[in-house]
Amino acid sequence: MTKGKLMIYFTSDLHIDHIRLLKFGYHPFECSAKGCAQSNEFIRQHYTATVKPEDFVFFLGDLAFCNSQNKDRIKQFIRSLPGHKVLIKGNHDRNNTCFYLDCGFLSVVKGLKFGDYYLCHFSLTADDVYDHEHHTYVQHFKESHCSTLIHGHVHSHAVTAEDGIRRINVCVDYPPNHFSPVRIDGFPEDEVEHYFKTLLSGKTCS
Repeated sequence: MTKGKLMIYFTSDLHIDHIRLLKFGYHPFECSAKGCAQSNEFIRQHYTATVKPEDFVFFLGDLAFCNSQNKDRIKQFIRSLPGHKVLIKGNHDRNNTCFYLDCGFLSVVKGLKFGDYYLCHFSLTADDVYDHEHHTYVQHFKESHCSTLIHGHVHSHAVTAEDGIRRINVCVDYPPNHFSPVRIDGFPEDEVEHYFKTLLSGKTCS
């Protein structure tokens, strides 16, 4: 790795402060307030061991379980994570855009295209019809003419759909990701760098 080189990372489904998630075994902690706090810190440690302040990070949804009691805690947690961050919303990201911008995200969107890669929370398989906008997401992907989908949502499960789409699961709890943000070989870095620099300059990205 070249010293000082900006890195691009992807992560998804952190589910910060989501106690109920722990009962499904996706994160290796007991389903309790103590286990939830341990899970939060576990995620933070893996993230900060990987990402530097100058790096670019795409969060592909299901950031946190947020309510009126823990909003400030969620904000503090996300702000503590280094890197220039963009959120691609998932089905659990139900707060308004201003909340996520206040968490430190530069932009909040439902999908993004870079070269031959489309970024979306959902895996867009026939059996992944969780969100009422599923067909809209599928249509956007088709219109993008991309062959590769970077996604979250399915946690530790591998997607085996035989529909010609190359899928990359960036969920923290997908075993190959080791609870850390990941890099993707071949991703168009020049496009991403331009995208983030435009956001950081305060201009609008088309």
